[in-house]
Amino acid sequence: MTAPSIESRAQRQRAKRQEIDSLLGPAFGATLPIWNQNQASIAAANFRLEQQRKQLESLTNQIAAQVTRGAISLRTTAEIVEFYRREAIPQAEVSLDSARQLYEAGESGILGVIQAQQSLLIKRRACVTALGEYAAALAELDAPAAAKSAVE
Repeated sequence: MTAPSIESRAQRQRAKRQEIDSLLGPAFGATLPIWNQNQASIAAANFRLEQQRKQLESLTNQIAAQVTRGAISLRTTAEIVEFYRREAIPQAEVSLDSARQLYEAGESGILGVIQAQQSLLIKRRACVTALGEYAAALAELDAPAAAKSAVE
């Protein structure tokens, strides 16, 4: 009697693989990750988030600039209206009264009265135009607030 031959573990595994390969054919082996960490989706979401932040910052800057321009326009037109109401129109009215008194006293002709009336009318029209510009500037400043309340 002879002793059985002793094979190493590697020899037994190689023999076993040859049997399986002959039964199933060639095989492909690859290591699959145990946990999918979703890194691609996370990176894409971070990129979209950064784009949205930049867009928000841009819109915020545009709105701030628009509000600043509107406030400056409103303040300027308010100052113009006040100038006409406090100084220009009262001075033109005083000038017209003086021209009328001079005409009634016979010291000047009717042309001075007509010119004073024309000057007063021009100043009143300019004041009305400035009031319209003031109203437009005020509406422009209220437009974002009106749009916001319409959205809500």
